[in-house]
Amino acid sequence: MSWRKKLLEKLPERDPRPIYVAAFGLLMSVVSYAIPDERLAGAFFGSGLITAAFCVVYWLANPTGGLD
Repeated sequence: MSWRKKLLEKLPERDPRPIYVAAFGLLMSVVSYAIPDERLAGAFFGSGLITAAFCVVYWLANPTGGLD
């Protein structure tokens, strides 16, 4: 394959769904501040951050967005 073909090939577009789930995880972490129970708020905060971090890492590591 020539160097021109390599330059002209488009990179695969990333699937935006993991980013949507990561945004939901961050929203869940923010909403945890409105929960009066401290243990439940901590669980929501931690699970929201873990979900967001996992989804961002998955999105960065898998450029095609599929499990094929």
